Amino acid sequence: MKPAMWQMKHVADEGTSEPFVARLMNGALELRNLSIGYDATSDKDRELRRRHFDDRYMPVLDALGSARNHEKAIREILVSHKAKVADGSIISRQQNAVQIGETVDSQLQDHFASFLSASARAAKLLQALLSYLDVEIGMLFQKEPRFLRELERLRESGAIELADYLAGTRKGWSEPLIKRRHVLEHEGWRLAEARYVGGEDGPMTFIEPVVDGLPVSEFSSKMLDQLLGFVEDALAFAVQRRIGEGLDLIDTPRAERDSANVKRFRLGSPALQPNQQFWRLRYTGLGLSKS
Repeated sequence: MKPAMWQMKHVADEGTSEPFVARLMNGALELRNLSIGYDATSDKDRELRRRHFDDRYMPVLDALGSARNHEKAIREILVSHKAKVADGSIISRQQNAVQIGETVDSQLQDHFASFLSASARAAKLLQALLSYLDVEIGMLFQKEPRFLRELERLRESGAIELADYLAGTRKGWSEPLIKRRHVLEHEGWRLAEARYVGGEDGPMTFIEPVVDGLPVSEFSSKMLDQLLGFVEDALAFAVQRRIGEGLDLIDTPRAERDSANVKRFRLGSPALQPNQQFWRLRYTGLGLSKS
C-alpha cells in the first residue's frame, strides 16, 4: 500500500512572519511532534497519535481562524466608516438636521456575534485536545463556586502552576468573554447603536459601541489576543509535561526570534544550556502579541 500523500492548500496570504501562522499552526505541530516522539512506541503508533492530535486540534484552529476573520472585519468596517464620517463624504446637512448616508450597526452586530461564538467555541474545543494530553481545564467554564472548589483540588494535587494560570485566565479574560457570549445568545443582548457627535456646521465624529467599558474594536482585539495566547500556553504546558527527562522548552526572547519565522518554543536541555530561558506556565495577561 502506498503511503498517504500530503496535500498542500493555499488558505491565507500569511506566512511564518505572522505569529498566528508561526506559533499556532507551524509551532503547534512542532509541539505535537515533540509529544509524539516521546510517547510513540512504533511508526504505526506515531501515525495514530498524530491523527488523534490533529482530529482534536484542527477544530480549534478552524474556530480561531473564524474569530480572527470576524475581528478583522470589525476593525475594517470601523476604520472605513470613521474615515467617511471624518471627511464628510457620507454626511449631508439640511435645516435642523444632519443625515448620515451609511450605517454599520447591523454589520457590527453580525460580526461581533460571530466573533463571540467562534472565540468561545475555540476555548471549549481546546478541552478535548488537552484532555487527550492529560490536562483538564473544564473547570474554567463552570460557575464560580464549582470553579473555586476545583481550583482548590488542583492546588492540593500539586498542580499549582496550572491552578494559578487558570485563576488568572478566568479573571483576566475568559469569564468576561463567556458571559458576553451567553447574554448575547440566551438573553438577546445586542451592541448599542453607533453614535455621531459634532456641531451643526463642524465635522462629525463617529463613536464606537462600547462593550464592558471598551470600544467594540478594542474588546474584540483584546479577547482574541488573549485567546490565542491561551491556546499556545495550554498546548505548550501539556507537551512540556510529556517530553523526555532532562529536556525542556526554551522560550526564545522576542528580540531573538527570526523575523521570517517568529516561532516561540524550541527544545533544550537545562543541564547543557543553563543560560537559556526555559519556559514556565504563568498567567501574564500579555496575550499572543506581546509574549
